[in-house]
Amino acid sequence: MTLNLSLLSLLWRKVLWRHWLRSPGATLTLILTLSLGVGVFFSIRLANRAAVSGFQIFTRNLTGENDLILSAPSGRLNTSILPDLRKATGDLPVSFFPVLETTATIPEGDGATDGFWGTQMQIVGLDIPTLANLIYLADSDYQPPGFQQTATANLQGIKHRIYVSPVLARERNWQAGTIIKLLFNTTLSEVLITGILPEESLQVQTPAHLAIMEISSVQELAGLTEQMDRIEIRIPPGHYHDEWLTETKAALKKNASDRWVVSLPEKLNRSGDTMTKAFRLNLTVLSCLALIVGMYLIVQALEASVVKRRTEIGTLRSLGITSTQIRIAWQIEALMLGLIGTGLGLLIGFGGAQLAVRGIASTVNALYFSNTVEAASWNNGEALLAFTLGLGTSLIAGWLPARDAALTPPAQVLQHGTRKPSRSHFQHPITGIVLLIIGAFLTRTPPMALEGKTWFPLGGYLAALCLLLGASVIGGNCFSLLTWLKQFNKRGRPSWTFALSQLKRPTGRHRLAVAGLLTAFSMTCGMSILLASFETTMQSWIHRALRADLYIAPKGIGNVSSQNRIEPSVWKAIAEDPAAANAEIGQVYKIELGEAQTYLVGAEGRNQSGWENLIWIEEPTYELSKQESETIYAWANESFTSRFQFQTGDQILVPTPSGTKALILSGIYADYGNEQGSLLVDRRLLEDWFQDSRALNVALYLNEDVSAIETRDRIASNHPGLVVRLNQELRDEVLRIFHQTFSVTHALKWIGVIVAVIGMALALVSLCIERRRELATLRELGMDRRAIANTLALEGALITTLANVIGTILSVALGWLLIYIINKQSFGWTLAFQIPWMEMFLSSLAILVVASLTSWRIGWWAARLPADREE
Repeated sequence: MTLNLSLLSLLWRKVLWRHWLRSPGATLTLILTLSLGVGVFFSIRLANRAAVSGFQIFTRNLTGENDLILSAPSGRLNTSILPDLRKATGDLPVSFFPVLETTATIPEGDGATDGFWGTQMQIVGLDIPTLANLIYLADSDYQPPGFQQTATANLQGIKHRIYVSPVLARERNWQAGTIIKLLFNTTLSEVLITGILPEESLQVQTPAHLAIMEISSVQELAGLTEQMDRIEIRIPPGHYHDEWLTETKAALKKNASDRWVVSLPEKLNRSGDTMTKAFRLNLTVLSCLALIVGMYLIVQALEASVVKRRTEIGTLRSLGITSTQIRIAWQIEALMLGLIGTGLGLLIGFGGAQLAVRGIASTVNALYFSNTVEAASWNNGEALLAFTLGLGTSLIAGWLPARDAALTPPAQVLQHGTRKPSRSHFQHPITGIVLLIIGAFLTRTPPMALEGKTWFPLGGYLAALCLLLGASVIGGNCFSLLTWLKQFNKRGRPSWTFALSQLKRPTGRHRLAVAGLLTAFSMTCGMSILLASFETTMQSWIHRALRADLYIAPKGIGNVSSQNRIEPSVWKAIAEDPAAANAEIGQVYKIELGEAQTYLVGAEGRNQSGWENLIWIEEPTYELSKQESETIYAWANESFTSRFQFQTGDQILVPTPSGTKALILSGIYADYGNEQGSLLVDRRLLEDWFQDSRALNVALYLNEDVSAIETRDRIASNHPGLVVRLNQELRDEVLRIFHQTFSVTHALKWIGVIVAVIGMALALVSLCIERRRELATLRELGMDRRAIANTLALEGALITTLANVIGTILSVALGWLLIYIINKQSFGWTLAFQIPWMEMFLSSLAILVVASLTSWRIGWWAARLPADREE
């Protein structure tokens, strides 16, 4: 059938557009609601992208686009391999650029703003003279990042020079030639600012806390003599580039002998993205809540327009307009809503990303790696994804109302506003039961494997969607349960009688209002159950794991990416302090296991506090210190075994600078410090394998009758490069990071509730216009404006109560799903199930009050609607 475009244009102008013009408030609210859902999704995606990309993109471009990356299987590379690399590549035109990354701290006395910890800087050590000569190797549009020296030579005998970011220079009024003090590990050193990095290098914004130094200076100051993190390899462009690249890669792999690993640059560029993938996917899925509720709202609004214009549609059908043309006209209305709402949502999302990026970046900073990004950039790919999702949501939501409009028979004799029983299978209770069964089945599906040994609980999220849809369908069929409330109306109050009569014959808008409210409420309370369970578990874990009197670490160690360490002479002096009864020395090294990053942790290998403080999933059969011939025992946290699929008794081959070590997994413990996984071995073994005695931290147990405060102050005074914390101070800090991590989650869960309340309000507005003749009759029978407002308030309160009751039951199921399926498959953590009944009750009460007041205000407005008003 050929579509008549001029006829569709006429239908749009005379039927649909006229409706928009006559109800601009409802149309605008609908557009804003859809734009809010799209905006939330887009802002979270942009903020996620910004949080993991800024620093790595910049450091990748400092030496241009490299061809290969050379790194160590564990630990760092030694500069002694450089002659071997040149020998291995022979006459091939290969250039090697060593890179060493570490951290330093601006002490609080030097203008720092981060208080007790000091401000951490990310230091990148490069061979700057070699880097300045890169231009002959580069493509024609490449320019070195501008390491021009603007300070005079060797001012006041300062040996070490540094290039700082323009943001940091402005914040602290630094200039070229300024001498600053930085803490490398526990030693305070003076460095000379030789220059300021360009505002944008290679079209990438310079991270605020990034600094560049000569690699030899970083090695000396950080105590990393003759060490490198990686070697970046470049091959000249030209006709033979690919051939040289293949030969170079083969030669380096042939001569590796477990000393180095050859990889493409993309692996380094994806490392941060892979590490945070599960975290970001979970946050993205949660951001879709507002879109799900918004979809209910669009269905509700378009269905209302069908009911109100049923006589008009019947007339059009009798004039020869086909059902297909009617269906297309309503789909066009959904399309227009989607286009306008989604376009506005992209603008809202871009603005919202600037607010969300700091919260997400601080979480990434605390849990994964250092990042100082403070703004998000527009991304066309993310914009297209958000636009497609928003437009698709609108079109899907418009399908059922369009179908309903197309099924309106010619010469429709129903009076305007008469309700029509729904013919949709999606409103039948059997459909809801089937969806719940499918959801239960999906909880048994395994997670989807992602790159880098991370897992995504696709089946868990699909199960949650089925549970939400199934409960929504069932909730729309439970209005009959409200009829028992008529026993409270023994005096025959008109408000009760009229409100209950409306709910006894619910429309599609009633059902959709309940669906939207119970979806938002159940998701909100389900997340509250997850957070309460997490916090309860964290409190128990903190109480068990943090029992030392004092905890000591280098300043600047505020996130897991910090590479500051305590020198052996310092931690040994602390361990031998007269006030100390026992000291536990912590060491951590990042390793690559099965092409995924994890942590190798050194622990005290004796059966003392370290054994007793852990929460065991599977209690170990052997201590860490118990070694039998070549057998080395290890303990792993739950995230490690879940991520790498190991069980007790398995052998784990771990790369170290001293060669591959075979470990036997002896026990599994609960740990909520990271999701990348940790493998514990005797600390003394780590010192031998890595030839490194520096400590990440010290847990100090004091003798009885010793003042912890006085000891803290004395150690801090003797070692100004250390942060010394009391037990309670560290516990408070851990909880602060926990609450910071979920700050964005709290905002997301309430956005869905706000959208749902708006949806219920629009439903009541639509119903009031539809009932205007009934309202006029009530006025004629003596009901005043307040009584009519009370009637609408009661109707809204009953709808909300029904949604809250069903939502509470559903939230417990969703909480179980989030804790035991989604959380377990994503992060490998076992949490204690905790239901925050008081918080859920107060949330339910708040939603009920807001919904009732909104309904009352709508009733107050509707009481003055004329009986013959056409919308």
